[in-house]
Amino acid sequence: MQFQKLREVTNLDTSKKLPFEYYQRYDVVVTNPPFGDWIASRKEKERIIHDTFNGHVELTKRLKLEHLMAGIALQSMKETGRAALILHGHQ
Repeated sequence: MQFQKLREVTNLDTSKKLPFEYYQRYDVVVTNPPFGDWIASRKEKERIIHDTFNGHVELTKRLKLEHLMAGIALQSMKETGRAALILHGHQ
């Protein structure tokens, strides 16, 4: 992305709450999250989900890492923005 001279490329840690200045900031978001197990304790997952998805900790059992990353990416996009998200298909 930097090679293509995009104006700003960020690399945020999705285990941390999205900093306020990134909410609805971008016209375009692109994410290709890793597909695999989310290695975190239940308590840590609940904290991240609480911070990211308005306290819906019942998602802890079903939410996967790619879902979390997609949600955070979409939070950073302007309401009129566009997104390209690569998501894992379930069998």
